[in-house]
Amino acid sequence: ASAALAIGIMGAAPAFAQDTDSVINDNNIITAEETLETETTVPQEQQWTIDPYNPEIPEGVLWALAILAAGVTLNAARNKMEGAWLRAGAMGVAAAVLVNPEMVVQEYEGLPTEVLIMIDKSASQDLDGRGILTSSASEQLEQSLSALGNVRTTIVEFGEDEANAVDGTNLQTALQSGLNIIPSSQLGAVFILSDGQVHDAQTVLNTLGIDAPVHSLISGEEGERDFYIQIEDAPRYGMAGEDVPFSFSVQGGLDGDAQDYSFSVTMSVNGETIATETARLNEVGSFPLAELPAGENNVEISIARINEIESGESITLDEITLKNNHVTTTIQGIQDDLNVLLISGAPHQGTRHLREMLGSDPDVNFVHFAYLRPPGKEDETPLRYLATTAFPVHEVLNENIEDYDVIIFDNYTYNGIIPLSYFHNIENWVENGGALMISGGDDLAAPNSLSVTPLGDILPLHPTGQTFEQAFRPQISETGERPPLSRGIQYSFSQSQDWGSWYDIAGANASEGANVLMSDESGHPLLALSEHGEGRVAMLSSDQSWLWARGHQGGGPANELTRNLTRWLVKNPSMEAEDVRLTRQGERLMVELQTMSDESEDIVITSPSGEQITVTPEEYRPGLRRAFIPASELGVYKAARAGDNPDFAFAEVGLEDPTEMRNVVSTEEILRPLSEAHNGQVARMNDMPQVLRFADLTEDNQGAMGVQLSEDQQLSGTKRSPIVPQWLALMLSLGMFAYAMKREGGKTIKETLLGNRANKSKPDQPSAPELDI
Repeated sequence: ASAALAIGIMGAAPAFAQDTDSVINDNNIITAEETLETETTVPQEQQWTIDPYNPEIPEGVLWALAILAAGVTLNAARNKMEGAWLRAGAMGVAAAVLVNPEMVVQEYEGLPTEVLIMIDKSASQDLDGRGILTSSASEQLEQSLSALGNVRTTIVEFGEDEANAVDGTNLQTALQSGLNIIPSSQLGAVFILSDGQVHDAQTVLNTLGIDAPVHSLISGEEGERDFYIQIEDAPRYGMAGEDVPFSFSVQGGLDGDAQDYSFSVTMSVNGETIATETARLNEVGSFPLAELPAGENNVEISIARINEIESGESITLDEITLKNNHVTTTIQGIQDDLNVLLISGAPHQGTRHLREMLGSDPDVNFVHFAYLRPPGKEDETPLRYLATTAFPVHEVLNENIEDYDVIIFDNYTYNGIIPLSYFHNIENWVENGGALMISGGDDLAAPNSLSVTPLGDILPLHPTGQTFEQAFRPQISETGERPPLSRGIQYSFSQSQDWGSWYDIAGANASEGANVLMSDESGHPLLALSEHGEGRVAMLSSDQSWLWARGHQGGGPANELTRNLTRWLVKNPSMEAEDVRLTRQGERLMVELQTMSDESEDIVITSPSGEQITVTPEEYRPGLRRAFIPASELGVYKAARAGDNPDFAFAEVGLEDPTEMRNVVSTEEILRPLSEAHNGQVARMNDMPQVLRFADLTEDNQGAMGVQLSEDQQLSGTKRSPIVPQWLALMLSLGMFAYAMKREGGKTIKETLLGNRANKSKPDQPSAPELDI
């Protein structure tokens, strides 16, 4: 029974056996051929271990059989049966097969050494063939690294990020991004391929926390020279009409005799040369920018020639680039605060809106005379509620009228407080450049409106004496769609059909030469503009813009209306109806023509080199036309408009990255502290050192660039095989069982296996009788 059980179990055991010829790699089974191919490409290492307990059958069955075998063995031993211990040994061999002790072979492959190559793509790398040299050095470096064995390279470019275009060449962000994807234990080296002009090298040195070497390969040649203009002091803003300080210096130099040269430097404002000065190298010079014009001013400083001081002879110096031999900047000429005089008649809600708008503007000096009481008026008002000082008409409208930029009459009728002669003063003041605004409703239709004063000759609207008291929505007229004043109102809020209603408008007719920009739905003029001499006049025939400010029926562009009117009155360039503008947009220039005409018009663009380009802007919006040209030259471009409205505009095209192009001489010194702090080398690309393993560095090759090879490994596969072959265990177990049975019965093996059947085939023989002697 024991023999049959052992033979049956051992015969079934191979069905549970694993395929010992397979290799497990990344949870996938691969063939031996693939494993061999992998071993030839990456270093392999094997580790041997023994797994003593790896049962082929369920553990419950195994332990049940073990208990049964132990019981049989103990019983045979107690009865002192022959061959009991041999039988026990046979069952032990069978149990060993079922327990299945295995030899486990784990195969490890070496992880690659990671090398990070940082390649400078900044603007200075495009100079003097540096880009080609860098590409060649990168290929040579990759080949040298691949010869070291299991090395993998990662290339990261830096220095061309437009977001940092004004900050020079920045390495830190790109370097950290490359290091984040590489395990620190596998990092073998960092190679920086650059011209050496890295503007955050000190920051990288202070924050870089790696153990791998950092090598710097520098493009360019030794002994390079270059000169550049540097603005030392130039304000962004200046008071119009006043002197503005402006200083500069010429930086750079030559090897040895840099101080023996002076430079002729030219300064131009809005394309016109205003001064030429002689400056020595590395010394600060200055230009007096006298009487700064109002508005945006383009200032250009350029090196005209380079002379030798001692001989005075003009010489030509070879420089890496001439792009940094001139620089441009913009200075905004701003006017003093506007002085605005508001004179109010009858009190109403619109006065409050005007006070809030003008009083809250930090650029406005606001003076308000309100609620004027006629001298002949008698009522019950106590004197303590009346002003103790009369309106200083003579001081305000005669002696100091030139101090004001804008005068506003709000709901004012002629009542004798201001004599007619002072209205003549206001008319003359407008002719000489003053700005007048009149806003009203019923007062404009009154018999004593301002139209009966000398101001009537310059008003853009002449009241008819009627008042229309009905709801209406202000409309932008066909003419009003063209000038920026009303077009800006139209596009700054919601559509005009969504504006809130007004309820009062004075009937009026437009004066000759006036432009009606807004009206009611019946076509009655609401907003009209006119120019007289050097001054301007604006007129609103309703005083209910405050309804928009209060959000009535959704409100409307009340603030935009008041702000744009004030800008137009003081001749702000953004509100001019006839204007040409030139604006840089990336690598091109945008030409904008603001005009009231429907006719196409040519604009002549003059480049910094003097080349003229003629463009015809196309309509973008009513009254606004646009055209684009490439901005291929550095310097100041000029746009000229001819015809009935001659005008000019200027735009500067400077360096995309002034910091990057300020000094373009290749140097080893900026990156040297970083490389030396990390056991790296600094060398020129055209004399690249040898690339070796750290372990191969000796005194004879100390200048070589070392790579720290990684010792990290990962498990690539596992092989399992039984310690005792199953066929050998089967033979051993059967032999021990057969021998145990022979010992037990004293029979041969054949008799043991066939004894009972052989005996039964012969009849029983009678025993011999006992004889009595």
